[in-house]
Amino acid sequence: MARCEQTLSNQPGEIQALSQAAWLFITAHKEDHILFLTDIQEHLLAATNCMSHATVVACDNKQPSLAIGLALSMATVLEQLGNVYHTRESHDWYERAMNIVVNHTNSSGSGVSSMEWVRCAVKLADCKIKLHLFDGALKFYSNCAQCSSTELINH
Repeated sequence: MARCEQTLSNQPGEIQALSQAAWLFITAHKEDHILFLTDIQEHLLAATNCMSHATVVACDNKQPSLAIGLALSMATVLEQLGNVYHTRESHDWYERAMNIVVNHTNSSGSGVSSMEWVRCAVKLADCKIKLHLFDGALKFYSNCAQCSSTELINH
């Protein structure tokens, strides 16, 4: 379906089809886990590939907020799956969201605020703590506090 939308140059339809496919693959992965098929990561890999492509299409379509939302939701779902492997994967998705924020904050007219960066940084720092990367978490929390206080002073 997403390829059909891509052929028609319908980026919003393509993003919707890709994200819907990702959620269906996540559901299939959870069902595999219920059936004790925990070694099979095929559905999870397909989900991350679909969502990755959806974030790229959203960025290309000048919708960084949508791309950030997709990346954060994928990170949250991976984190909720509950083991260290999934937490590392969610860490990568939080970093992806941070990169989208940074790349689109510097460009003019994107609509991505510094508070969006703070939101992503807090999520990433929380994930770093779960992975026992305390120095990295402290760095992000410090930057968040600095950014938040600067934002409050400016308004």
